[in-house]
Amino acid sequence: MAVEIREFTDADEEWAAGVWSIAFRDGLPLTKEEVEPAFGEEHFVAERDGRPVGLFSVHSMTATRDGNAIPCAGIASVAVPPEERRSGVAEAMMNWCANELRHRGFAIGSLYAFSEAYYRKFGWECAGHRVSITCPSSKLPESDDVLPIARHSYDAWPQAKTVYDAFAKRYSGMNCRSDEGWDKMRGKSRDRTLLFLAGDPPEAYAMLVLAPWREKQFISECAWTTARGHRSLLALFRALGVNRDPIEWYEPSDSPFLASFLDYGVEVSLTRPVMYRVFDVPKAISYLRPTTSGEFTIRVADSFAGGTWRVKYDPAGIVVTQADHAEITMSLGHFTQALLGEPSLSDLARQGLAEADPVALQSAVRLFTPHPTYCMDFF
Repeated sequence: MAVEIREFTDADEEWAAGVWSIAFRDGLPLTKEEVEPAFGEEHFVAERDGRPVGLFSVHSMTATRDGNAIPCAGIASVAVPPEERRSGVAEAMMNWCANELRHRGFAIGSLYAFSEAYYRKFGWECAGHRVSITCPSSKLPESDDVLPIARHSYDAWPQAKTVYDAFAKRYSGMNCRSDEGWDKMRGKSRDRTLLFLAGDPPEAYAMLVLAPWREKQFISECAWTTARGHRSLLALFRALGVNRDPIEWYEPSDSPFLASFLDYGVEVSLTRPVMYRVFDVPKAISYLRPTTSGEFTIRVADSFAGGTWRVKYDPAGIVVTQADHAEITMSLGHFTQALLGEPSLSDLARQGLAEADPVALQSAVRLFTPHPTYCMDFF
């Protein structure tokens, strides 16, 4: 029997709790509140022959690009009970997302995969990098040019929101959080979360839950709008390291720490990559902001979002129409990367991952400009 997808109902709660417990909690129970959809979230159930065989969630989010907010579906909590695995259930759920979420207005999707190679089969691809930095406090720089730091509870998040919003516009792939999203995001750790603001008005912030004494201190989130704000965070981390050492935090691929302060003994790694998938190619292209004029044709290979289009652009806007030939050909996964900007279209073409007429490629590169891609939300 074919797998069908339907919306989650109250009658699914007990079964869903059991499946998610096995998939994500090592068999530990989930509460009713943990199973119920949160703000901006929907659950969906996969059925075969009238019985549930899988489920997943969709978060209503955005993915920034050129200062615009592309409607993005955050796919999360994908789970299939062990007895139903390797029977096509996950594939059916991903195919439903690729087809249905486009009709629901989402131009792109994002997810954290248990296996990037697995989701790559369905058109998903990693874009950008999350850099994990683990630094002994003695390696953190000292500076006199830092801002005063104020400590707050998480309830002071509206003061951090202005920093986050400005930070988000500098990157592709960021979720433009609503007030309700901010209010819900800390979950069970909210009462223990500390929020540090650098400057008044703030130029940077950091959020954390204090680690046990003399153990590694993880910074759950940090953002900055100025170089001085970033230096002020590093000074805060150095102070935290007096009795919690080393300090670990995330930065995007254009990390200012790596540009100015990398030292022997600092551990740097790429961690928790985010995958994206364009659901609607013309709509996704329309969110770009051209600064010059050009034209090209492109073919994107995909079972659901694929096609061939003529793209005309100038500073007044972008027009995408169907075409009967293509000067540029690429897979959907690599197109998604080029759309967000990291890796860039020029990098993909140089590596042979996009076949292109040289003149058309130059025109496309002027529209698909390189841009660092980053996501601070975990879902």
